[in-house]
Amino acid sequence: MAKIVTERDFRLPEFRDADPNDYEFRDDGKVVRKDRWKTGVHNIASAVGANSRDGFEIDDIVERVRKLVGDFDRLAKAAGVGGDDGYNHDQLVLALLDTLDSKSS
Repeated sequence: MAKIVTERDFRLPEFRDADPNDYEFRDDGKVVRKDRWKTGVHNIASAVGANSRDGFEIDDIVERVRKLVGDFDRLAKAAGVGGDDGYNHDQLVLALLDTLDSKSS
């Protein structure tokens, strides 16, 4: 016996079981989650080592990100691939790998 097609079968997978109250239209017309900013901040906080369960201040997370960016910029300059106009990610990775390789030899 063939499966009967339902309205649910026409929905995009990312919205299949979603509650419409959790979504809104972005300025460009795309449907997005209302809590995307909060979720994004929690993802960034986790990436910089903050524990969401313990709580955190957003200013502390911003400061951690600024420190990481500064550290990365210093690494790029030390590897000779950073400058006032920025750096090339691939060049930085290759320079760092060369540095690690030469230190392990």
